[in-house]
Amino acid sequence: MLAVRCVRYVTLVALVSAIAIVGASPDASRADPPAPPAEFEGLYDELSQNLTDLETQLDAEWDGSVGTGRVAAGLSAANGNKSVGLLSATSWTRIIEMLDAFEVVGVELVKIDLHYPVFTPAFHSYLAANPPPAVPNYTYTVDNFIGYPNSLYNKLAAEIQSRGMGLWIEHSTLFNDWSTTPPGGYFADMRSTGVAQARARYLQEREDEMVLIASELSPDYYTLVDEPTTQNDNFGYFTGGIPILTADGWRDLAQDGAADIADAVPGYTSLLGAGSGTWEGRGYTERFAALPALDYIDFHLYPLASTGGDYAQNVLDWSDYVRAVDPAKKLTLGEAWLYKASFAEVSNGLDHNIIFGRDTYSFWEPLDRQMLDVLFRIVHYKDFEAVMPYWTQYYFAYLTYGDPSLEGLSSIQLVARVGQDAIPNITSVTLTGTGQRFVELLSAANDADGDGIPDSADTSDTDGDSVADFVEHFCASAANDGARRPERLDTPGDDDGDTIANEPLPGGSATFDCDGDGWTGAQEMSIFGAAGTARDQDPCGNNGWASDLTGNNILNIADIVSFLSPPRPDDGHGTFNKFNHPLDDDGDTVVDPLMARWNLQNSPADGPATVINIADLNSLLTGAVGSPARPPMFGGQQAFFTSGGTCPWPP
Repeated sequence: MLAVRCVRYVTLVALVSAIAIVGASPDASRADPPAPPAEFEGLYDELSQNLTDLETQLDAEWDGSVGTGRVAAGLSAANGNKSVGLLSATSWTRIIEMLDAFEVVGVELVKIDLHYPVFTPAFHSYLAANPPPAVPNYTYTVDNFIGYPNSLYNKLAAEIQSRGMGLWIEHSTLFNDWSTTPPGGYFADMRSTGVAQARARYLQEREDEMVLIASELSPDYYTLVDEPTTQNDNFGYFTGGIPILTADGWRDLAQDGAADIADAVPGYTSLLGAGSGTWEGRGYTERFAALPALDYIDFHLYPLASTGGDYAQNVLDWSDYVRAVDPAKKLTLGEAWLYKASFAEVSNGLDHNIIFGRDTYSFWEPLDRQMLDVLFRIVHYKDFEAVMPYWTQYYFAYLTYGDPSLEGLSSIQLVARVGQDAIPNITSVTLTGTGQRFVELLSAANDADGDGIPDSADTSDTDGDSVADFVEHFCASAANDGARRPERLDTPGDDDGDTIANEPLPGGSATFDCDGDGWTGAQEMSIFGAAGTARDQDPCGNNGWASDLTGNNILNIADIVSFLSPPRPDDGHGTFNKFNHPLDDDGDTVVDPLMARWNLQNSPADGPATVINIADLNSLLTGAVGSPARPPMFGGQQAFFTSGGTCPWPP
């Protein structure tokens, strides 16, 4: 017996020593996005440095004041390039699921892209006579899309507005290579009639669509024109490279479209705008800024720079230009995402489809989050009306680079695959790190302590109740009232001040630690095998405090030893109680709940083969302030060495 006890003691000392060596670093292989693969390391480092330099510049110029800029979510489930693909019952289900998720996380402004010539009768007549491969029996008309209460976009606009969300519409042109109904043949027929006749027809069809959209859908924001050169590319060129519209032609379309709306829709309240990509040259901004009928000027930001210029700087400079021309005009950033291409690749015109395919991989997540931070700074530095980060699906899913099932897929197929993978996460409102950062930006104007840091990102504790401002924000409490805390189930009264006792936490709170024990709701769901976040409403005891492995409401040496003792027969994974054993302890390929209870450094990627390791034990002893080792309920001090490790409340 003595020998056994000595062996266990020596092993424990060795483990504690190992913990000291490991320190506070989490198990990156289980918790963090993967490192960029070798072929993308150089690009990753270049983009990371570009973003860091831009953040440094913005922080030096911006006074830190937070305005009222709105953060919109793009309804990618209703991407207009899907065209007739949006008319199915399944597609409508996907749209509703995404809107439900938006509502849960607090989205207040939804952006949808509508595409010419979907709202033009002649286009559908052309498709009936020349069916696209994906729709061999084409019988659709404009009425399927707009004009009646059950038309797709009428129904969608009503659905968005019934939820109290604002509607932002951008009017663009179908992409031939992304659309279910490629417009290439229709445009070629138009071009065959000659420049003058085709332009006249194009302008008339576009203006008719503008009036129809404004009158039927009544958006809060309606961007009549954007990315003119992209739309020229989508339409195709006449002999000699002549575009369907020149810069002056795009100005005239915006001006005449706004005038037609004013004539046809008396008393309309939509804000009308037009804009361009920051890589397209300032000429478009100059022309649109001079139009009194436009309420706002829009920008798109994708590449940060190339030999053509500093495109991020263009956002700042062109904003100042617009305000100098017309101080009353608002500014919007209608599309933005980090363009995964190097300075040289952008300068040499690398195909955008290749770049969109790169977007799909999870190793980009840290840079996508950093890009969102850059957008936050720009919007509040230049007092923008609204911003929409473009690729919404990456709030819910990414692909894993090197996954054999992705081999041979085109960029378009990769993007579609992410969309499929995102569906279950949308329905459960399970966010990636990028999605979590987006949610933090949604309420950027709330700032309880006036320090210029929004509550949604503020780690300070304004009201001194040991709950950080950002946690109170997402757990339905108040950052400026010490008497209000996130609702708990271990107390009989109303904790959050809403006059209701013991109600569930709000949707979207699972990624936060609402009860102050250092564990997020999602972690506690995994550790305790719970279906909801109720365990994140009970900070103490073995059934609420994940650190209390032995059930005495104390974090002490007994909890550490429980990884090792009592010993068990060697099943090929050693004789320790839990340490070095897989979550599937009995070999039935299913995670065993009794093992999951010790899987403390857990992540969504964990499965039956995941092994209880040093990081799980380490999580009890080392970590940053706010972590399980230094939870808010212990004032950020090490729980193991504070108050004897006793939880502040009864179990």
